Amino acid sequence: MLVHLFGVEAIISVFSMNYWYYNMFKQISFKRNLFEQMLVIYLPRSYPTMDKHYRNIYHQLIANLHKTDGYIFNYFAQKLAPFELSVQQYIVLRRLSEAYPNSLTAGELKEKMTDVNSDMTRLIDRLVAKNLVLREVDPNNRRRVNLRLTDESNRFTEAAAVEFKDFESIVSHLTDDEVHLMNTLLNKIRNGNQ
Repeated sequence: MLVHLFGVEAIISVFSMNYWYYNMFKQISFKRNLFEQMLVIYLPRSYPTMDKHYRNIYHQLIANLHKTDGYIFNYFAQKLAPFELSVQQYIVLRRLSEAYPNSLTAGELKEKMTDVNSDMTRLIDRLVAKNLVLREVDPNNRRRVNLRLTDESNRFTEAAAVEFKDFESIVSHLTDDEVHLMNTLLNKIRNGNQ
């Protein structure tokens, strides 16, 4: 196929176009975005060295992050199954155990959570129903609700925590350098261009 683009003729084979040709054409500085938009219909849906389900290496990275998150989440969920707790419920109990015997407000607890999208009210309701968390109105401020563990629920939380004493074993096969690099890159993803 012969494509005429801004005075430049380029021969693009629909069947043999691959990642390397794409990079060569991508380096053309003039009207780069328009050129990429025109090429997209001729590009293969996957790159030669990647699984055919990914459009590019960035797509593969996002999918790998998602799969790894699921893998780690399932690992922890299996450890919590004997305690009949979800991962989010366990994290709530751990945060409250850190404050034990004192209490935290729902807002303070939410600030300490790693999952910023968790439905705190629903989580607390389930833990109150299991008699693991006490919800008390603050005597000094009736609009404020304090959350705390009982002695029994604190012991229960500590027993569950024993299952996690070696939680780093899930990544123990990585070298120190790989762990430092992974932490740096993950922080960079979350912080964006800051």
